Amino acid sequence: MSLKHKVEIALAAVADPAGGDVISSGRAAGIVVKDDGQAGLVLAVDGLDRTAAERLQAAVEAAVRRVPGVTAARIILTADRASAPASAARPTDSTVPGIRKLVAVASGKG
Repeated sequence: MSLKHKVEIALAAVADPAGGDVISSGRAAGIVVKDDGQAGLVLAVDGLDRTAAERLQAAVEAAVRRVPGVTAARIILTADRASAPASAARPTDSTVPGIRKLVAVASGKG
């Protein structure tokens, strides 16, 4: 059994706060284990508050470090940000009185 497979089995034992485990829920992804035993993965913390995200990160890191043969663990946290409301993206009015339209021209000479 490869070291990466052992890490995946260890992560399958870590509970996901949203239900299930971090492997089946897809929170843990991009698992990499180098020949020297360094393990790394990306942990999605979407929908979790800061305390829950830190608690989950600690649990994942502890599970990875407990695997025999793992010398170090690097956990990268990621989360999608909510997009800005559409009204915030559109300008509300002209900033220069008397100007209705503005055309940008570029020469592309770099």
